[in-house]
Amino acid sequence: MASNDTILDLALRVIQMPLSITVLGLSISLIQGNIIGRAPLILTFSAFVGGVSVIGALSGLATLWVQRLQGRIGVVVDAAIAAFNIARGVLIAAKLKGVHSKDVSNSSTSDPDTFKMVYSDIICGGAE
Repeated sequence: MASNDTILDLALRVIQMPLSITVLGLSISLIQGNIIGRAPLILTFSAFVGGVSVIGALSGLATLWVQRLQGRIGVVVDAAIAAFNIARGVLIAAKLKGVHSKDVSNSSTSDPDTFKMVYSDIICGGAE
């Protein structure tokens, strides 16, 4: 019978995996949708963090069976992944400051909120 710690760790890794894959997939999709010039650096960093988080989730699952990965190594990997994800979240939030989600089909681009959303290089991929 598995201990409660093992079950909790397995549950957390099972949750971490699809969230990491979602971050990676959305970042790649936004990068591919970029029309003008290079993709914003924040999107490439976000894709990097998503990929590293997937690797971290896999290594976290491996710690359940590989004794050597448990302990300090696992803590360092989890701390680094947490730091990368926090940094990514803060950078995206800072970059999207003032952008509000709303229907812009009937809005004028002279509206400041509409202007910020339509011309955000993260959301609209550098569209003109």
